[in-house]
Amino acid sequence: MKKIKTIRILIATVITVAFFWLGWREIPNFGMFRILPNMQPDLNIGTSVFVIADGKIVNSYAIEEFKRGWLIIWLGWPFVLFSKMLGFAEGYPLGEFSRRNFVVNELNPKKMREKIYQERDEMRIAFFKTQFVAECLRIKAYDLYADAHQKYEEISIEHHETNAMRLLLDGEFHNAEKLQHKLEVKERELAKAKAQVKRLKEKLRAKLGKWIDED
Repeated sequence: MKKIKTIRILIATVITVAFFWLGWREIPNFGMFRILPNMQPDLNIGTSVFVIADGKIVNSYAIEEFKRGWLIIWLGWPFVLFSKMLGFAEGYPLGEFSRRNFVVNELNPKKMREKIYQERDEMRIAFFKTQFVAECLRIKAYDLYADAHQKYEEISIEHHETNAMRLLLDGEFHNAEKLQHKLEVKERELAKAKAQVKRLKEKLRAKLGKWIDED
């Protein structure tokens, strides 16, 4: 199939190049005319062609139409039709020969087996490549999972340590609140004791008639 496609592309390229070559280099310089059959030239009107040999007119033709350049295509359609028929007559047997040659060379059992084996080998190589890539991706995914699990364990340990420290701080804060409460109670008791001592000193001063130092 690749060989036939290459041949078709080559033929299309040649036809395109030939078309441009004819259109821009050759056809503009060509002219074509149609001769009126069985009609003598009229020297007073129309267009005529004279064949001169040895200074004498040996033949003459009356011309019906004269075209130049691209206009000759409309006038020369019989030549185009003849060329197409000639090309078809030559191209059909050549195309049939090429088709039969392709069938013989490309579609015989040996060639088909070789092609099947080649495609099987290519599919096997592609399968191994895909399997290798999938295995690499699986290993990478496992590494990412292991790394994520390790980080999760580390975070869990840090979380437990943080909870333990928070409980310890809560206990210390609770103990501090108890000590503060006890300190406040002791301070109130001390204040009451000082007040009682002061009252006793005042009573003793009143009885003894002298001041007793608070110290």
